[in-house]
Amino acid sequence: MFGITSATLLVEIFTGIWSGSLALISDSVHVAIDLVAVIIAIKTEQIVRTKQSAEAKTRAIGGLISGSVLGLSLVYILVEAIKRILEPPELLTTVMIAGALAGLIGNLGSVWILHKSEETHLTHQALHLHVLSDCGQSFGVVAAGFCIWLTGWRLIDPLTSLGIACLLTSWSYRLIRKSLRDLRLTG
Repeated sequence: MFGITSATLLVEIFTGIWSGSLALISDSVHVAIDLVAVIIAIKTEQIVRTKQSAEAKTRAIGGLISGSVLGLSLVYILVEAIKRILEPPELLTTVMIAGALAGLIGNLGSVWILHKSEETHLTHQALHLHVLSDCGQSFGVVAAGFCIWLTGWRLIDPLTSLGIACLLTSWSYRLIRKSLRDLRLTG
């Protein structure tokens, strides 16, 4: 999953910059956060395996860090979206669509890997939320790219980015809230 997420990140950053699409760059920011979530999940699992007694607390801390990092990416997306609403840049929609499709395929591969896993703990749930939200975002960016291509209305790109920011807010809040509740329970 680390390899798939890394490759997806590189493709989306490259095509996002090349196409000028904030929606695709926003999605790549979330993929970068997913990469952090994968690293957190790996490190959490290493800690849990060496210190069985701290399993629930370690997983809750991993979920809290993951949710917080996800929430922090909102600032960048919101600032850039406002700039682009005021002055929409030219976009290469075919590159935007291709990059988003590559991201969707990579995210679906990660979902498949996570689905095969029988894990149910908070770290796994956090990672699963990250990847599922990325699938939705990639699909949204593909749809936005087609709408821009068909209509020429470039405001769709920053508006899609704002939609992505709203999803990130919701998922980040739920993950942080669940992590804090689990931390209180493990005291």
